[in-house]
Amino acid sequence: MVDVSEEYKLQVRQACNRGFSLGWMALSKKLNIPDDSLLHKADAIPLSFPPPPPSSQPGGESESESEDADEAEDEALITCLHAQLCTQQQTSALLQFKQQFSFNNDASYGYCDSVGILSYPKMESWKEGSDCCSWDGVECDNNTSQVTGLDLSCSWLLGTIHPNSTIFYYFPHLQSLNLAFNDFGMSRISSEFSRFTRLTHLNLSDSSFSGKVPIEVSFLSKLVSLDLSYNLGLRLEEPGFELLVQNLTKVRELNLAHVNISSVVSNSLLNLTSLTRYNSILGLQLTNIGVSKFNLQTRNFSIYFSILDLQKNNFSGIIPDTFAKENSFETINLDSNGFEGPVPKSLENCKMLQVLDLGHNKFSDKFPYWLGNLTSLQVLILRSNKFHGPIPNSKFKFPFPNLRVMDLSNNYFTGPLPRKYFKNLNAMMNVDEASFELQYLGTPSHSIATYYYNDCLTIIIKGSIIEMVKVLTIFTAIDLSKNNFKGEIPQIIGKLNSIRGLNLSHNNLSGHIPASLANLTMLEWLDLSSNKLTGEIPQQLRNLKSLEVLNLSQNQLIGPIPQGNQFDTFSIDSYIDNLALCGPPLLNACNPRTPQPPPLMFQQEDNTSSGLNWEVILPGYICGLVWGLVMGYFMFSRGKPQWLVRIIEGERNKSGKRFKKHSHRNRASYDAFQSDIGGAAFGGMTNCG
Repeated sequence: MVDVSEEYKLQVRQACNRGFSLGWMALSKKLNIPDDSLLHKADAIPLSFPPPPPSSQPGGESESESEDADEAEDEALITCLHAQLCTQQQTSALLQFKQQFSFNNDASYGYCDSVGILSYPKMESWKEGSDCCSWDGVECDNNTSQVTGLDLSCSWLLGTIHPNSTIFYYFPHLQSLNLAFNDFGMSRISSEFSRFTRLTHLNLSDSSFSGKVPIEVSFLSKLVSLDLSYNLGLRLEEPGFELLVQNLTKVRELNLAHVNISSVVSNSLLNLTSLTRYNSILGLQLTNIGVSKFNLQTRNFSIYFSILDLQKNNFSGIIPDTFAKENSFETINLDSNGFEGPVPKSLENCKMLQVLDLGHNKFSDKFPYWLGNLTSLQVLILRSNKFHGPIPNSKFKFPFPNLRVMDLSNNYFTGPLPRKYFKNLNAMMNVDEASFELQYLGTPSHSIATYYYNDCLTIIIKGSIIEMVKVLTIFTAIDLSKNNFKGEIPQIIGKLNSIRGLNLSHNNLSGHIPASLANLTMLEWLDLSSNKLTGEIPQQLRNLKSLEVLNLSQNQLIGPIPQGNQFDTFSIDSYIDNLALCGPPLLNACNPRTPQPPPLMFQQEDNTSSGLNWEVILPGYICGLVWGLVMGYFMFSRGKPQWLVRIIEGERNKSGKRFKKHSHRNRASYDAFQSDIGGAAFGGMTNCG
């Protein structure tokens, strides 16, 4: 007997489905039954069965080979008969299930499009008389034609799932059920879900379920992935949670984000993280679950863990220093809790870590420089904690080579800005965005289509606090605001020419604004406000044609504001409370600068025909006067000769007259020059005022 390959069986089954569809079309036309839903299937697969696998022997076909071929065709025919359509019971059950809903785009509005999932009414392809295995969102077993998967996510479903719905009674082989991103009208999750005993993947996220999660969900012992997230009216209580922990021993992805588990006692949560099987969980998301007491101090984080998302709760305590070597963490988000103490040093074992968000907690520590050796790290957020001290030079040659977002704002850091880190932030330099595929930060679903996770960040963008539901991998920003950094802004920061946002506000930075900032051609917002910056605004900054928000207020800047390009769009708020800025949009205009006269000690007389100045003349007169007095005294004491006395006396009289004349003229010039200096100084003060 010929071994018929699975590929051959699949080809036969496709041909059978195609033939059945065309046959039904012909019959429906003859009986005047309108059904246009099958017309689109008329161009893909030929009607004839594909030939059986060819003989592997050369030459003519033997009698035994002919018999084997006949057997192969018989088996293919049986396969074809099985493949014509799914069972009548399942077809009818799905069509009745369809009748419970209307289709409305608003039911799937928002999230589907934001994560790149096409949203459309999949059930519109469900038609009487067609093979349900060919319907959108329906997956069947190739051998038995039993429905094994239903993916109705983002399907515009608007309605209620009743406990007596046909979906619960005719699909014993169902392994995957995805009803995410629809609107089920705040209906309850039915206990009848427990009938899907073979279910491995269940996704009910963001579908307007409410009420108590039934205990029966914990009976789905084969579940690998369970997502109940973002059903704001949903709550998980005891003993359901404890049973969930005990029975779902195969779960690798668990998402309870925005599910209220506030009534769950702390011990149950601790048990969740202490179970041996938890070492195989890929992701745990307990975002905004309403729990105020959850201590991670004794937890041992396993090597297979991929996602830990505990953001927006009231968890407290110290993060245990128990991150195992060679672990699989890619995202750790502890934002908006009450965790305290130091950052665990064992985080350096998270070599695959891409996102670390410790923002809005009570961590008290120096800057964890050793994180710079995590070469996969793209996002580091330490904002609003109690980090303190200067940022030391890294001990690594190339720290943070792939970092795209650095937020250290609202802490107690001191000392100069981290020049060496700026020098090595390669992911913020020379990024060719045209060559990048549009991707978002987030953990892949590990080939599980029913589980979605995207990293979300809360960051100050253009002066406003923005919660980014998803983050493009090309997004880059640095926020070091609200610290106590001092010193000058390093020129090296101009190398980060792919950065989108730079916020250095509310520090003690001094010196000039570096002209190298003009190299940040992708910059969209720049905030240097509330520092002690001096000098003029570099005119080169007007070349920042992507700049949308600029804040240079509350500094000591002087001189003209650059004009043209984006600078014509900034308001007066960008420049208020500076020392002496002028020009639009400010009301005070810039006056032409008055040329400064040379210093007084180098000023010459108005009459310079002799080419001499007082530095030469005055010593000569003094020497001559002294010599004359000495000689006069000698001559008068001797009483001779009278003619020489008359000559010397005559020359001395002439010299005295000439000295008085020059002294009077130079005094007049000095008074006039002092008058000019005073006017210029007053004019300068008028410009500054």
